[in-house]
Amino acid sequence: EEMLEKWLSDTAFFKKGKKKGMVKTKSSSEGNRAALIWYFNKNNVPIASFQSRSKGFLKGIGKEIAALKERGEIDNTEGKDVLTMDGYKSLCQLAMESTNNSRAHLFLTLAWNLMTRSVTTSMLLVSHLSWGGDCIRVSWGGKHKSNQSGDQGSRFYEANVRHIYANPIHPEMCCFLALGIWLISCTSMSANSPLFSCEREEENFNNWLRKTFDTMSDEKQMECGFNFARYSSHSTKKGGSSYAASLPGLCNIIALWLRAGWSIGAVLPAYIHANEAGDQNCGRVLSGLNPSNPELSTLPICHQSRNTHKVCLY
Repeated sequence: EEMLEKWLSDTAFFKKGKKKGMVKTKSSSEGNRAALIWYFNKNNVPIASFQSRSKGFLKGIGKEIAALKERGEIDNTEGKDVLTMDGYKSLCQLAMESTNNSRAHLFLTLAWNLMTRSVTTSMLLVSHLSWGGDCIRVSWGGKHKSNQSGDQGSRFYEANVRHIYANPIHPEMCCFLALGIWLISCTSMSANSPLFSCEREEENFNNWLRKTFDTMSDEKQMECGFNFARYSSHSTKKGGSSYAASLPGLCNIIALWLRAGWSIGAVLPAYIHANEAGDQNCGRVLSGLNPSNPELSTLPICHQSRNTHKVCLY
């Protein structure tokens, strides 16, 4: 167990590069500790002493990191920044203006609207999408990072369905438009085909972000008003959930938790049963429609046709 403690303390600091000798984030040490405990418990090897003593180590690391932040020696924030609504709108505009980057535009709008991890977004299939009358219904079985079997949270089908709504007022943020452009540009696509041809589409998206930022002039970056260099594909999940949760009285917190794939415990699912209304409200808010006026109820643009009663434009 002493060797485990020494390994945990050694891995708490960078070994090479510009950050050599600097302490890593507390979450990094917490993850290493959790992995060790899981491995030894799985193999029925008792490490009770390590479990208790490593808590003190983590507490000390936390104090050290707090002191470094206070002195300005490391960043105050850990991980990537939260993508704000204004930042999301600016990125959507940049994606629309980019040549041959309809996939980046679709990935961005899907990840924001679904509040999913970038890996989940890149693994979507065409069969996961269906038409819901005035919205796109998305369901992939409810599997998430912390829910590998898909059976946690609400046990009802409605809790595993996400609703995406159109935004014809701000077309750059409209997931309907981004999806339509992407599907039209694809030569062939069956029902069971991946929505994105690349298995690691989040890497392509991050590459697009980096190239976009590198080619932006200082004036353009100042015009946007955001530090895009601190954004990544994970910023969309942070941003979408933070935006919807910050609007007072608009989104039910349980519906938001279920949409994001977060656990609501073992007891609540037995008593609080999700229905579509809560997620539909979340979907409208995330679409970028103004939640403070009737714009929130805007429907997809449709037009009359001689051959069909009504045809959706998107």
